[in-house]
Amino acid sequence: MRETLLQYLVCPACQTAFHLEVAQQDEDHIMEGMLHCRGCKAAYRITEGIPRLLNQSHVDPKNKETAERFGQQWDAFDFIDVERYQMQFLDWIAPISREFFQHKLILDAGCGKGRHCIAASRFQAQEVIGIDLAEGSVRAAFRNTRNIPNIHIIQTDIYALPFRENLFDYIYSIGVLHHTPEPKQAFTCLVKKLKPGGTVSAWVYSKEGNGWVITLVNPLRKYVTSKFPLPIVKSIAFILTIGLQCALKCVYAPLNAYQIFHPCSRYLPYNEYLYYISKFPFHELYCIVFDHLLPEIALYIEKEEFSSWFDECHLHDICITSRTNNSWRGKGEKS
Repeated sequence: MRETLLQYLVCPACQTAFHLEVAQQDEDHIMEGMLHCRGCKAAYRITEGIPRLLNQSHVDPKNKETAERFGQQWDAFDFIDVERYQMQFLDWIAPISREFFQHKLILDAGCGKGRHCIAASRFQAQEVIGIDLAEGSVRAAFRNTRNIPNIHIIQTDIYALPFRENLFDYIYSIGVLHHTPEPKQAFTCLVKKLKPGGTVSAWVYSKEGNGWVITLVNPLRKYVTSKFPLPIVKSIAFILTIGLQCALKCVYAPLNAYQIFHPCSRYLPYNEYLYYISKFPFHELYCIVFDHLLPEIALYIEKEEFSSWFDECHLHDICITSRTNNSWRGKGEKS
């Protein structure tokens, strides 16, 4: 961690400031050390350049298990395609634009391998703080962002955030809340850290448009593949990705691309989403398939429920839209 991060941190248990103890420093990064709470006297380690602001005994076991499986995924699939990821990111947070980020303090809630932190930094954010519960995720994110001076990575729990309230200008959570045991509660925890006038964005799986996934894929994931060791899941995902890529390149891409065939594309199942990913390289498709087979927790949210999160947090200027007919993206401002 960089010492400049200390100004934003408080103890997740009692919301009191820290005293920093440095054991090893590498240029501008504190690689090993301790954060000592000035209030409750709790102590948290800094290892491998990452503050570990977790009370392990209070972390939901299912939430931790899901996060760790994703962490192993991001540790293995840690490649960064900057331009592609920027475009995807802006699509997930629409109608937020890249200009919106300028000079803002940003929280990436569930940063994975750090791809969105990098995008936010390139959009001229003042500083970007990426958090994740999983060891593998923060390790990959730190590896990918170590040389970017305005990005900080923290291992912590979304339900016990180590920041004072009313701090951030903009908070986003992309593809994370639906993998938590209580997504509405997690969203509320994020809004508390948003300053008045600040904006929050979230992207979640939708219940609408995902009937076949909920009926067929979800039980397979929940009762079978989420229990398998990672190497077995990777092998299954690899085989499925070969079939998926064949369908995308031979059916979805041509039927949507050529005007003469375009009317037929409306009859293809899951067409908007599958045509969207038909342009992706094999390794990206492999990661997507692996992602769907991996977690123990994956919830599908109805629009009405998703909208209620924003309403019950008393946000205004709310905008909820469908993305590729299988997910919801929403944004709101704090009064």
